[in-house]
Amino acid sequence: MLYPNQTIAALQDFTTALNLNPELDEAWLSHGNALYQREFDKTPIGPHPLTPCPQNGGRGTKP
Repeated sequence: MLYPNQTIAALQDFTTALNLNPELDEAWLSHGNALYQREFDKTPIGPHPLTPCPQNGGRGTKP
């Protein structure tokens, strides 16, 4: 997982590369989109992780 300062640095690297090499726009943007989806677009599948746990009478949450 990227930390915020790493994310900012990565975005600055993308921007610098795009400014210096316009022909790389498409490749960098495609790579950036893949990185974004891998790191940030993690839509949970199934019940929300804080769904009440039926095993303890609805108190607390699932582990």
